[in-house]
Amino acid sequence: MQYNYDTAQVCVNGHLINGAMTIYPIQVKDYCRECGAKTINNCKKCSEPIEGYPFMLGRVIGDPKRYRIPKYCHKCGQQYPWTESRQEAAKQLIELSENLNSDEKNNLISAINDIVIDTPKTSVGVLRFKQVVAKAGKEVAAGLKEVLIDVVSETAKKAIWG
Repeated sequence: MQYNYDTAQVCVNGHLINGAMTIYPIQVKDYCRECGAKTINNCKKCSEPIEGYPFMLGRVIGDPKRYRIPKYCHKCGQQYPWTESRQEAAKQLIELSENLNSDEKNNLISAINDIVIDTPKTSVGVLRFKQVVAKAGKEVAAGLKEVLIDVVSETAKKAIWG
C-alpha cells in the first residue's frame, strides 16, 4: 500500500499548528496560539501544499512527534517564511555586532547561507561561521544559536553546537 502526505498548517514564524489538516480539520486555525501570527498551508510562490504528516487510509502513520517542519517547498525550492525570517534576524544580529568589521560581517552572513542547507559548501560555511562568530562576542553567538538552531542543516548543527 502506498502512503501520501497530508497538508500541514504552520504559522509564518514556524510554529506547527496542524500536521494533518485533512485528517484533523477541527485543529485548523487562522492564527497561531503561540505568537498570534497568520497561518499558512501552502507555498507562497507555487501554491503547493506544505508537506505534513504521512498518512494511509485516512490515518496518520509513524510518530507525529518526529515530524520536522520543512524549511523549503518540496516543489519549487522556495524558502518558507520562517526560514527566511530566521536568516534575516541572524543577519540583523550580525550587523549589530560591534566586534566585527564589515568584511567579517559579510563572511559570517555568507557562512549562514552555506550552513542552512547541506551542500558541498556546508563544511566551509561551518568553519567560517565558527571562526568569525568567536570574534563577534558571546551575546551575538548566543543570539545566532537561538535564531538559527531550527533552520541550519543537521550536519552544520552538530558541527557547530554539538
